This record gives sequence, structure tokens and C-alpha cells, in this order.
Amino acid sequence: MFVKFVFQGVMNTNNASNPFKDYDVVFIPYCTGDLHFGSKDMTYIDPTTGSSVVVKHKGYDNVLSVLKYIQTEYPQVQNVFVTGQSAGGYGTLLNYPIVRETISGLNSSAKMNMLIDASNGIVPNGFFSNLSTQWGADSNLPTWVAGIAANYLTVGNPSIQDFFTKVSTHYNGSGDKTGQYTATFDGNQRFFYKVMHIINSAPPYSDEKTTDPYDSSKTYSFLFGDSDGSSIPDGTTASTDGSSCGWTQQAVTSMNGISAGTTNYSYYIAPGDVHTITTSEDMYKLDSGGTNFVTWLTTLSTGTKPGNAKCTNNGGNCAN
Repeated sequence: MFVKFVFQGVMNTNNASNPFKDYDVVFIPYCTGDLHFGSKDMTYIDPTTGSSVVVKHKGYDNVLSVLKYIQTEYPQVQNVFVTGQSAGGYGTLLNYPIVRETISGLNSSAKMNMLIDASNGIVPNGFFSNLSTQWGADSNLPTWVAGIAANYLTVGNPSIQDFFTKVSTHYNGSGDKTGQYTATFDGNQRFFYKVMHIINSAPPYSDEKTTDPYDSSKTYSFLFGDSDGSSIPDGTTASTDGSSCGWTQQAVTSMNGISAGTTNYSYYIAPGDVHTITTSEDMYKLDSGGTNFVTWLTTLSTGTKPGNAKCTNNGGNCAN
């Protein structure tokens, strides 16, 4: 009940246009730093004090606990829509197979569909091995999905594009429809992409702050920049150094790749740089490329594949 007061958008049961206004909501909070997919306690060193800090990366274990609750409370479940935003979007995708199998075990004819919101997974090479070494996620992989073996995270070139394509294809036969949303210049995703590149360069850690050149009342990390992505350099579409246009081009390329690789997936690419949409009232008035977001989402929620939607603008779009 608490989340229905804190969030709006898909949580707003008073909006007649909300396709989920009559749904029960099962909300999994995020506090494990592992995209809801870890099963490991990991010791880190605090760079400011040198002391050891244990982080319980038990996101996947939390998901399993919630699934046990669903098995008890919803034994006749008929229709499920799984969604999450930002880190929760990755949790939605990575855990979709185990959620799907659990729901099918309760009711083999249950309908299930998915949307991940602002979770494109554009990361430097080698990132996915962290899911194995830091989070202990190998044993949580859905190895019943074709092409996802127990060593998926550490062998070859794992990616969100590849994982999404394989999972969507696997559940296509069940009638599942999968969707993905992003803003073209999502500021927070661009920020984290740049931070990953900075961390990989292993600079000396600093907690020094710098003043925003456009707003003297605002400060942010001198090392990592502003979390809204405003301090990230533009770069070009070919950039692979964490710059803005490089992130955007890779995000759009990934979504086009999934769309080409499986027939039950659709994307919605909005204009602007705002991170996440599904818990904002702005989702009801959002249009992109002539398509209203809620109309698109409602179609997806019913198990019908909506068309892809992509913003068009008068210049400024550095991705194709």
C-alpha cells in the first residue's frame, strides 16, 4: 500500500487510463546493490577510511522469497505483468525466467508480459563478469533458456541485448510479449556509463566536490560528475569512452538488435533525458513518434505486440 502513495504512474489506481488500476501490486524493494540478481556476501574496502564493509548481495534470494509468497497467496493467478525501472528494470529482465516458471507452475495457462524501464545495460567490456565474481549470480542464471549456460557471465560476450533476445525468444511460444523503454538521452544511464569508464581507469579516489558551472547552488562529485548526466561530454556516435552520444547510439543499436532478433519484443524510445517513466504522471501525456506511451503500454499489457516507437526531432538526435 505504501508504494501506491509514494509513486504515481502505473501505481495511480485513480487514473482511468492506467491499464493496471485493477491489479494487485507485489513490490520488491531494492537494497542489495546487485540488480536483484545476487546471492553472495561480499567484502569491500571503504576508500575513505580503509575499513572493510560487507555488502549482502542477496537480491535474487529476496526475489525467491517473494515468489514463495505469491505461490501461497495467488494460487489461481491468471494475468501477470512484470515491470521495474532503473535497477529494477534489470531485475525484471534477469529474473523474468524464474518468475515465469513460477507463475506457469501455479497456472499453466496464465498470461504474462514484461516491460523494463530505463535499463539498457550499456556497459564497458568485461562488466558482466562482476555478476559472477562479486554477486555470485552464476547459479541464478536460467540455464533452461537456450544459449544461457552456467558460465554465461564469464565466457564470450554477454550483454543485455543478447540476454533479452534469448529470454524473449524462449517465452515467445507461451505468448509472452516483452517491451523496453528509454529516453534518448537518459541522464542517469549516461552518468553510470561514464562512471564505469572512470572506475575502469583506476584513478585515485577523491570525495572532492565541484560547483555546477550553470547553478552555483549545486555541487557534485569532481571525480564522477553530476548524476543527471549534465556534466558528461557529448562525444560522437562512435565514442566508446563513456560520452553521451556513444551511450545513446549503443542504446538504440541494442534495442534495434533485440527487435530484429525476436518477434515478441517492442521498444519505446522517448525524447529527452529524464530517467524512468512508469511511476510518473508524465507517462499519461508522453508521446513519441506519434505514439502515446500509455496506449503503447496498454497494448503490451494485454499480450498484443505494439509497434516500435521512436522520437523524431528537429536536430539534436545523435543516434540512428
